Amino acid sequence: MELQARLPQARVIYCSATGVSDLKHMVYATRLGLWGAGNALYPTFDTFTKALSNRGVGSLEMLALEMKQKGTFVARTLAWDGAEFETMEVKLRDAQIEAYDAAVDWWYTTRRNIQVALEHMQTPAPTTLWRAYWSAHQRFFKELCICAKLPEVVEKATKYLERGCAIVIGLQSTGESGTQSALEELQEQILAYAGENSTFLRSNSGGV
Repeated sequence: MELQARLPQARVIYCSATGVSDLKHMVYATRLGLWGAGNALYPTFDTFTKALSNRGVGSLEMLALEMKQKGTFVARTLAWDGAEFETMEVKLRDAQIEAYDAAVDWWYTTRRNIQVALEHMQTPAPTTLWRAYWSAHQRFFKELCICAKLPEVVEKATKYLERGCAIVIGLQSTGESGTQSALEELQEQILAYAGENSTFLRSNSGGV
């Protein structure tokens, strides 16, 4: 950032593997004109991040679309020319089936415990509570399914390595940004409720 300030006439190209998946990763991109002295709506990076953070993950997608429309954002992927695809069916092992069944039971129990807690508190659930629950639920089972494929992937990759081939394993989306945004939004609502209700979750001894 200091180099950009010292060379105001220099042309700058930003290259990032994460793009705009997290606003904090954009702090160095001052030349985009999204904030700063020339922007009346967002004079500082803090005002810019605060405005978009309040609108959730969808605002990041809209930001990327707007930047593409202006020609300030270009996203490229590797070409699939000459690529061959093979769909493999992975047979689950007994231990994997047991882990899946145990996870289903845990998530059901957790949902029931949340409902019981809300009944004891005699308060409706925060707006994002169940959204955060089902979002985490979906991501968990997505990752569980990915983990179930690993033994087969390792076995296949080992065979190709023995044949002198190069192996590339791609992981599509970690979900980190969306998870963090949902948790922060939920935390703010819970803290706000706790501040308004002094009897928020008291123990038998009377301590908070």
